[in-house]
Formats: sequence, C-alpha cells, structure tokens
Amino acid sequence: MKRTAQLHTFFICTCLVFIFCSTQVQAECSQDDIFEMLDEGYTKREIERICQKLSQQRPQRQRRPQFTSLCSTDAGTCQMVTPGPVGEACFCMTMFGPIYGVTIPQ
Repeated sequence: MKRTAQLHTFFICTCLVFIFCSTQVQAECSQDDIFEMLDEGYTKREIERICQKLSQQRPQRQRRPQFTSLCSTDAGTCQMVTPGPVGEACFCMTMFGPIYGVTIPQ
C-alpha cells in the first residue's frame, strides 16, 4: 500500500514537471527546482510566478554581431574595404554609381 502511494505520488510529480517544463516560463527553473517547490507545497501558479521573476531578473547576454566584408545588392555581391556587421546597409560601386544593398554572412 505504501509503495503504491509512493509510485502514485512520483507519477503525479513527474507529470507536473513535464507540464511545467513544456512552457517557456520555466526556462529559468531547473527540473530539480520544480520538484523541490512541489515537495514544499507550491502550486503551479506560484511556481510559474517564481520562475518568471527569475527569468526577468537575469541579465540577457548580448550577442556579439557577426562581421562580414560581403555586400549583396540587386546587381550582385561585392567585397567591402571595411568589414561591418551582418544586416547593415552597404553599397557596391559600379560604372553607373553606387548600388545600395545589405551586408551578408561570408
């Protein structure tokens, strides 16, 4: 009987963890954190609120921009003299003047 109750509790907790982990809000709470909060009697709503606060408190890492020296225009691509971040405005010189485009990854 005691073993059945333990298995039943384990099954319910496992299901709840999968439900919690499937949402974006829980990205900052590990599975162990969620188990611990469930054992302490927190409700699903309380756990979501706690994990959401943790997510908002952590500073987001700034990704360094990827640099390239290729400029893509309607007339084709050209090599730029000075590399710049991908996605920035650029231009290629033609015999008809500059043709504007955007930098692309190499």
